[in-house]
Amino acid sequence: MNALFWVTYGILWIVLATVVVMLVLLYRQFGLMIMPGGRRISYAGLDIGVRAPVLPLRFRDGTELAYDWILPPAGSMAQQGTIALFAMPGCPICDGLAHNADIAALPERYPTVRFVWIDGEKETETEHANFYAWSMAVSRHAHAHSAMDIPGTPFAYFISTDAHILAKSLVNALPDFEALIEDGRRKALNGGAISELPMPAARQMEET
Repeated sequence: MNALFWVTYGILWIVLATVVVMLVLLYRQFGLMIMPGGRRISYAGLDIGVRAPVLPLRFRDGTELAYDWILPPAGSMAQQGTIALFAMPGCPICDGLAHNADIAALPERYPTVRFVWIDGEKETETEHANFYAWSMAVSRHAHAHSAMDIPGTPFAYFISTDAHILAKSLVNALPDFEALIEDGRRKALNGGAISELPMPAARQMEET
């Protein structure tokens, strides 16, 4: 066998491997296309395991912070993470959640999880009935939504105490929240995120 044979033989295997990879990617894309819309959206957003970016937020009391997601230990109960719900003006499902007593009561059911509702900026903020236990925040020009790569609203992340994303999902109703919380808490207990050096604590923004 001469050198030409081995060269063409090697090229043949390279072409075959390339075709197999492309076929797998094609089937994956086809699977995403036929997947129900809500489930497909749940796969979007930032990847599981990546560090959540620091977000400029204005909270209910008027405080503006560069929010970094780090949760210090609180009392005798170990903190497990943060549920960050991203909503937008004109989203009817978001408005429905804002008046849902079961959603408002989630912090009481899960005291080791912090709950943060983040709205896109709007002229008149939505009234959130009985959401006293939630941290309510607004993102100027929805910059936070862009930074978190929100594919549609209402969308939520479960973020670990060291600021890594453990779970994510479109959340249209209470069962969606419960499934997301249980998924995130399970991964938090199993050390689901890769630890990195902690970011500086949330700081007061210089600009308002």
